[in-house]
Amino acid sequence: MKRPARERGFILLYTLIITLVALVMLLGLTYLIFYGSRLSGWSKRYTSALEAAKGGTLECLQALKDCTITNTFKCDHSRETWSAFVSDVTSVTSHSSPADIVQNPDWQKSYGTYRVYCKIIDTHGYTDGYLYSVEIVGRRIGGNETAWLSVGYKVEITGP
Repeated sequence: MKRPARERGFILLYTLIITLVALVMLLGLTYLIFYGSRLSGWSKRYTSALEAAKGGTLECLQALKDCTITNTFKCDHSRETWSAFVSDVTSVTSHSSPADIVQNPDWQKSYGTYRVYCKIIDTHGYTDGYLYSVEIVGRRIGGNETAWLSVGYKVEITGP
């Protein structure tokens, strides 16, 4: 039994459509695999920068507590009085991007291939201590991986 010519054309068209759908699905799967591995690499590099920033935070806050940072006036004076110690308060307080913190840090230290920068943004004194707002940036030396943290730190002064 012979099939009509119309029917043979329909089967050919149906086969081509199924082949095209399978090809699109295969290309989509390949794209997801390659994109997923690239995303995994980005995540790993960011996590490394974040861990460096977290580790640097502890040392930065200890330096702040001991007042061994670059701009020591930030330890004992409220932000409103910082203009008495520097001519350009903007460079001392700017923190709108990680680049601001990297260019004018109060404290910095290298950890292998990462450098951590710390900047005191605000200081409020009260009767028995100080409250600090601190920004920390962990950045890979020679790379683009950056992690940016904001920390609130309270130092209580206890005396005899």
